Formats: sequence, structure tokens, C-alpha cells
Amino acid sequence: GSESGLNVYVKALKLAPACVDLWVHYCQAAVSADGAEDGLRELFEKAVETVGSDWRAFPLWDLYMNFEEKNRRWKRLGSVLRRAMVVPMEGLPAVRIRLRALVLGDAAPPLEELCCDDAESNQLDVESNRTQSYDPQVRQVMTVSLAEHVAVSLAPVAPVAPVAVESEEELE
Repeated sequence: GSESGLNVYVKALKLAPACVDLWVHYCQAAVSADGAEDGLRELFEKAVETVGSDWRAFPLWDLYMNFEEKNRRWKRLGSVLRRAMVVPMEGLPAVRIRLRALVLGDAAPPLEELCCDDAESNQLDVESNRTQSYDPQVRQVMTVSLAEHVAVSLAPVAPVAPVAVESEEELE
């Protein structure tokens, strides 16, 4: 059944722990197998701890965000969003779009439900065993409030003014 299928992923990850795609498929299979919420969260945390900083890790982060949103764990979703926003990954623009949609969407929770104060943020870090793995500069960026990230992602983008070219010689 699904348990033996999940064991295949566990064995494969012992051989290739840095494979983002393998972690994504494992997490998808675990979610499909309807595991316990806390157990699934631990799996996601192990996955993002192992490969979450990879350039191709967006599908993993997206799956984790979907999980927290589906379970309506808004503070945890806010924490995952805040963490994903500091990872230089190819899907970073999609993370910002998701944050914007979440904040401005019709079914959006109140912003304060997405934000953690420092004590809550530290508690979520302790629960996830993440406190030791970040250097102080990264930790400082991660503790910036989600409201500040929202302000940045909601800021209007100034249009670029066209440049007038009077002759083809100016182009060369």
C-alpha cells in the first residue's frame, strides 16, 4: 500500500538526499496518503532543511505553503512564506505573487493572523528545530515582519519611461 510506497522514498533519499525532485515527490505522496498533520509538517521541515535553499526548491516550498493553507494554519503559513522569501530560488516571484494574492484575495485571512510576533516566531522555530541553522544576518532578514514583506510586494512599480532616439547613430 501507501506505506510501502513511502518506504521506497525513504530508501531513495538515503542514497540521494540532495535531490529536490525526490523530496517533492515524497512530500506529495505523504500528503496523498493522508498522514497526520504534525507528521507531515515534520516531513516538510526536514525537506526544506535539507534542500530548501536549492535554486530549484520552489515546488517544495509551494507544496508546503499549500499544506499550511489547506489546514488554515495562518501563522505557520506566514512563517513559511517569510522563510521562502529569503531563499534565492527561481520561483521567488511566484512566492511574492502568492503573498500578494493571499493578502488581497477575497478569502484572505486578516493580516495579523499571518504575522507572528517575535515570541511566536521563536516558538515556531523551536518547534521546527530551525534555530541553530541560520547565521545572524540571515536570521535578521527572516525576523523582518511579514507586514514589511507585504508592504514591499504591494508597492506600485514605477513605469519605465520610453527613451526617445532621434537618429540611428545614437543607437550605435
